[in-house]
Order: sequence, then structure tokens, then C-alpha cells
Amino acid sequence: MAWIPALTTTTAFGLLLGVVIWLSRNLIVTRLTNSVRHEYDVKIEKLRDELGSKQKQIEALRSGALSGIVNRQSVLYQRQVSAVEQLWGGVIQMAPAKGIATQVAHFKFENTAKAAAENPQLQQLFEMMGAQFDKDCLSTVEANKSRPFVTPIAWAYFYAYQTILGHYVAKMLILQQGIRDAAKLIDNKNITKIIKAALPHQAENIDRFGHEMFHLFIDGLENNLLLELRRIIEGSHANDENVRQANQILKAVEDLQAQSDQPDSDT
Repeated sequence: MAWIPALTTTTAFGLLLGVVIWLSRNLIVTRLTNSVRHEYDVKIEKLRDELGSKQKQIEALRSGALSGIVNRQSVLYQRQVSAVEQLWGGVIQMAPAKGIATQVAHFKFENTAKAAAENPQLQQLFEMMGAQFDKDCLSTVEANKSRPFVTPIAWAYFYAYQTILGHYVAKMLILQQGIRDAAKLIDNKNITKIIKAALPHQAENIDRFGHEMFHLFIDGLENNLLLELRRIIEGSHANDENVRQANQILKAVEDLQAQSDQPDSDT
């Protein structure tokens, strides 16, 4: 039975060796796990730092961009306010021409022009009417600078207003000179288009009263312009309908100018 102690010793050694191997393996696994966890923790922390840094950069860029937008909007708004002042300043500048329009409108142009061509005293009457008038009031250079900063419809109203006043001033100058066949020099057709485009709700009255009553619609144009300038100050934007109407008005004005530039076939 001498083999029994040997077997027991061998068995015990084997168990001990197994326990040692098991403990060693667990220790290695634990160390590897801890090592990997530490490595990942370091990488995660580094990634967090990088993300935090990039987030700060993004916030800085965003803040700078927003600040730039706010500054641009502020500058643009100030320029729009200045443009409104310039455009309305042009209306004030043209006030003498509005007075001339009111006076000339009292006379039926075609009949008066025929009479003035034969009567120097009648010519002198219209010379007296315009004695204190400076036609340069229609040259609104400062107001023209406002065009890029106002809505298309605001500019169209202003341009139409200026054109109609110029129409009456031209009548006065013709009557002062006693020009024969003066009616051929006045384009009532295109002036009618301008007023209808600017005041479409008055189309029926415009047709009813005719070109002798164009002056009745000057205040309507002025009021429309004033309302649009207020909308600009309040931050309103032009809609598609306003842009379409503005294009109609400007097209009518361009047609009038083109007609005026054509040489008279009778001269």
C-alpha cells in the first residue's frame, strides 16, 4: 500500500497546480481587462476633450456668424431708414411741381394750347404761373440713391409720382411757349397706363374722367407711397403681387420715356 501516499501526494500536487493555473489565468484575465479598460478610459477621456474643444470652436463660429448676421441686419435696417428718408425727401422736394399740376389742371389743355399759340397774353399768364417755379425740383438725385434699399413697389410709386408731376410741368412749359399742335407732344396714353398700374382700383374712374383729371390721382399715389415706406420701416417685405405691380408701373414709365425720345414725325 506504499503507492497510496504517493498517489495522495501526486493528487494534491495536481490539485494545487490546477488551482495555481486557474488563479494565474484569472489574474491575467483581470489584468488584461483592467489594462484594456484603462486604455479605453484614457481614449474616451481624450475623445471627450477633443469633442469639448470642437464644440467650443463650433459655438465660437456660430456666435461669430450670428453676431455678423445681426450686425449686417442692423446696418441694412439703418440704411433702409435712410433710404426712406431720402425717398420721402424727394416727395417734399417736388412739392412745387405738385402746385403747378393743380394750377395747370384747371385749364383744358388742348383748347388752351390752341388759344395760347395765338395769344401772347395767355402765354404770359402761364409764365407768371411758373415765375417762381424751379423745374430742377424734379431732379431728385438724392432720392434716386435710395432705390437699392427700398421695395420695388415703393420705388415704382415714387417714379410714377415724379413722372405725372413732370407731365403737368411739361404742359405748363408748352403753354408758356405757345407751341402749335401742342397736343401731339403730350402722351396721355402712357400716362394713363402708369396711373392705372399704380392705382388699379381707380381704373374705372381714370377712364371716366380722362387725362384732364390726372391730377385727382396724385394724392392717391402719394398716400400709397407713404404707406409702403411705413411698411419698410416696420420690417415688411414685398410680396409677389407687389413686385408684379411694380414691374407694370415701371414698364409703363419706360414706355412713356421711349415715346418721348422718338422724334416728332411732323417736325
